[in-house]
Amino acid sequence: MERALEYRKNHLLAKGIVFAAYMIISIIGIEFGNPYLALTLGTPIWFFGVNAVAYLVECLQGHEHLHHRI
Repeated sequence: MERALEYRKNHLLAKGIVFAAYMIISIIGIEFGNPYLALTLGTPIWFFGVNAVAYLVECLQGHEHLHHRI
Protein backbone atom coordinates (compact mmCIF):
# COMPACT_ATOMS: atom_id res chain seq x y z
CA MET A 1 0.00 0.00 0.00
CA GLU A 2 2.80 2.41 0.88
CA ARG A 3 4.59 1.68 -2.39
CA ALA A 4 1.45 2.45 -4.42
CA LEU A 5 1.00 5.75 -2.57
CA GLU A 6 4.63 6.69 -3.21
CA TYR A 7 4.23 5.78 -6.89
CA ARG A 8 1.15 8.01 -7.22
CA LYS A 9 2.86 10.85 -5.37
CA ASN A 10 5.93 10.66 -7.62
CA HIS A 11 3.79 10.63 -10.77
CA LEU A 12 1.74 13.58 -9.55
CA LEU A 13 4.96 15.52 -8.95
CA ALA A 14 6.20 14.48 -12.40
CA LYS A 15 2.96 15.66 -14.03
CA GLY A 16 3.34 19.04 -12.33
CA ILE A 17 6.94 19.40 -13.52
CA VAL A 18 6.06 18.38 -17.08
CA PHE A 19 3.06 20.74 -17.14
CA ALA A 20 5.23 23.63 -15.94
CA ALA A 21 7.91 22.88 -18.56
CA TYR A 22 5.28 22.65 -21.30
CA MET A 23 3.71 25.95 -20.26
CA ILE A 24 7.09 27.72 -20.15
CA ILE A 25 7.96 26.49 -23.65
CA SER A 26 4.50 27.50 -24.90
CA ILE A 27 4.83 31.00 -23.44
CA ILE A 28 8.28 31.39 -24.98
CA GLY A 29 6.82 30.30 -28.33
CA ILE A 30 4.02 32.87 -28.02
CA GLU A 31 6.43 35.64 -27.05
CA PHE A 32 8.65 34.95 -30.05
CA GLY A 33 5.64 34.52 -32.33
CA ASN A 34 6.73 31.01 -33.27
CA PRO A 35 4.09 28.34 -32.58
CA TYR A 36 6.37 25.64 -33.98
CA LEU A 37 8.68 26.09 -31.02
CA ALA A 38 5.95 24.86 -28.70
CA LEU A 39 4.94 22.10 -31.11
CA THR A 40 8.41 20.70 -31.75
CA LEU A 41 9.74 20.95 -28.19
CA GLY A 42 6.50 20.67 -26.26
CA THR A 43 5.08 17.54 -27.87
CA PRO A 44 7.90 15.15 -26.86
CA ILE A 45 7.96 16.67 -23.38
CA TRP A 46 4.21 16.17 -23.05
CA PHE A 47 4.18 12.59 -24.37
CA PHE A 48 7.38 11.20 -22.85
CA GLY A 49 8.09 13.55 -19.98
CA VAL A 50 5.87 12.15 -17.24
CA ASN A 51 7.45 8.70 -17.12
CA ALA A 52 10.95 10.10 -17.58
CA VAL A 53 10.55 12.66 -14.79
CA ALA A 54 8.87 10.12 -12.51
CA TYR A 55 11.78 7.73 -13.08
CA LEU A 56 14.21 10.58 -12.31
CA VAL A 57 12.35 11.48 -9.10
CA GLU A 58 12.43 7.85 -7.96
CA CYS A 59 16.14 7.59 -8.73
CA LEU A 60 16.89 10.79 -6.82
CA GLN A 61 15.02 9.35 -3.85
CA GLY A 62 17.30 6.31 -3.90
CA HIS A 63 14.80 3.83 -5.32
CA GLU A 64 16.48 0.96 -7.15
CA HIS A 65 14.79 -0.38 -10.25
CA LEU A 66 15.17 -4.09 -10.60
CA HIS A 67 14.44 -5.28 -14.11
CA HIS A 68 14.34 -8.86 -15.27
CA ARG A 69 17.10 -9.90 -17.62
CA ILE A 70 16.10 -10.74 -21.15
